[in-house]
Amino acid sequence: MALLRGELLPWTYPIAKAAANFLALISAIPGGLFTPSLSVGAGLGDQLAFYITDVPRQSIVLLAMAAYFCGVVQSPMTVAIIIVEMTDTRAMLMPLLITTVAAYHASRLLCPVSIYEALAERYATRLRSTSGKAHDLVQQ
Repeated sequence: MALLRGELLPWTYPIAKAAANFLALISAIPGGLFTPSLSVGAGLGDQLAFYITDVPRQSIVLLAMAAYFCGVVQSPMTVAIIIVEMTDTRAMLMPLLITTVAAYHASRLLCPVSIYEALAERYATRLRSTSGKAHDLVQQ
């Protein structure tokens, strides 16, 4: 949120945040997706704002937050609405929707299954294998 208030952060911020998020995910430490994704997106938007000078910096940060978060969770409407409600930027609803739909399609090109779908399938597979073992124990 510091970037939305106009504060400057080091250029390494999005890289460090993305690396920390990645390490947390691969280590299976529960860390969530919401805050890290918004933070990495904001950092990337801040860096991008240096090259797009005719658009307010906070708008670019907000759109990059939405794009990155949507790329991770692949849920464009949910992301746009959450960000509008979280930041009280109703005037940005249409740009956010356009950005999140574009990010959704780009993300689907790279990863056809969303992270929530993949996690649900992994959980269901584990549940099926566990219930099968329990069923075998009852049969004996």
